[in-house]
Amino acid sequence: MSESAASTFTPRHGPGVDLEKLVSTEKHKGGGTEYVKSIVYGGLDGVVSILVSVASVYGSPVGIKFILALGAAKLAAGAFSMGIGDFLSTKAEVDFIVRERLREEWEVDNYIEGERAEMIEIYVNYGLSKQAATEVVEIISKNKQTFVNTMMVEELGLNPEDIDQSPLKHGLVNFGSFLLFGILPLLVYIAFAIDGNEDDNLAFAISAGMTGFGLLSLGVGKAFFTGTPYISSTLMTLLCGCASGAVGFGIAYAFRGESV
Repeated sequence: MSESAASTFTPRHGPGVDLEKLVSTEKHKGGGTEYVKSIVYGGLDGVVSILVSVASVYGSPVGIKFILALGAAKLAAGAFSMGIGDFLSTKAEVDFIVRERLREEWEVDNYIEGERAEMIEIYVNYGLSKQAATEVVEIISKNKQTFVNTMMVEELGLNPEDIDQSPLKHGLVNFGSFLLFGILPLLVYIAFAIDGNEDDNLAFAISAGMTGFGLLSLGVGKAFFTGTPYISSTLMTLLCGCASGAVGFGIAYAFRGESV
């Protein structure tokens, strides 16, 4: 493979990807990228679930303030629930990685030849010759931490760096993202409640528009931090959000005995 071809293609990234540009982008986007999942997960659930809550009583004679109270209750409960959920799931992931790392370290201390044999087999399966694989493993195994890290990736499919994740920070980021994006569909109801405006149709239309804005913002932000194409990232986020909202919207109206 020529040098120019190698710079634009790898099995991981696919054909036509400028790897030099990708590497340059990755070098400048290290800070905070570990929280992208929590931001997108919390934000998407927040903005969609609040709109669905509003939609469930849209058209009924309950009044703007009742809709606002319903949405605010869902916003507070949902944000807390999502934050706790992210905290617990991240903690479980970190605990699992810690346990597996301790097991791998014990095996290196007590059964290193067996671990070397496993790694040699893995590299042979990748296409290396037995001799080349043996040489690679001999070099890597000279440093215990490097060898353990490599085994975690190659044998277990675990990223050793994930052990440094902060469950509390992930939970707080998810909580904040849910609140930030979840309040968007409610802003118009807050304004209408203060003004005394009871135009439910206009309020819901603006609320839906703010939801769309929130979804677009999530898509753009995800593309910026992950280096994926803006158009595909934005459209995918918008599509997933609309699909989720449509399901909730349809169920809400089905229980009210109305057609969508």
